Amino acid sequence: MSLLGGSASAQELREPGPRQGYFLGGGLRAGSLFLDANEIGDLGGFFMTGGAFRFGEMVFDWLGLGGQVRFASGQSDDFDTFYGAGMMEAQVQPLRSLNLAFRSSAGAYGQGLSRRDPVLERDDEPGGAYGAILTLGASYDWFPFRRSKLSSGGLAFTLYADGEALLSGDIRTYGIMFGLEVTYFLGLRKYKLDLPVEEAFDD
Repeated sequence: MSLLGGSASAQELREPGPRQGYFLGGGLRAGSLFLDANEIGDLGGFFMTGGAFRFGEMVFDWLGLGGQVRFASGQSDDFDTFYGAGMMEAQVQPLRSLNLAFRSSAGAYGQGLSRRDPVLERDDEPGGAYGAILTLGASYDWFPFRRSKLSSGGLAFTLYADGEALLSGDIRTYGIMFGLEVTYFLGLRKYKLDLPVEEAFDD
């Protein structure tokens, strides 16, 4: 029975890797969004800048779950817009050696819209909207300070690109955003890792 128990415990150990444990990150983002509004029509493209904060856990080496808050503001020739959103996120890492992940999120947002020239505003134009936000994209984590293949977690610079769709009855918004984040993965405790004996008991 003890042999069977030991075998089961060994199977639960995970190979050390940088993208493990809980994570927390944040950074800047920029891109282009296109808007279409009731009573106005196609508003064209907006250059957007903003930020994002992310948190969660790599439940398995291939699957991470968490949440994020993101915001952005921008303008076109005639309009200003901004939005903020809160979302739940899932990410899948098909090959752990590449530190490349595909991620998607869904949540709720609120958005404002106004003309840059107040004189041209009309009463029937939507001044904002709220609804569902969906994103789909990919990210890459670079760990410049990782020195050992036996370490778990670490500080990463995260590059990502994702498509966004903000869905409501008054304003439809869609486009692509690019970002740079600083992300810290807390890693796993040594007793959860498949390590050489001398490393597993080294404090």
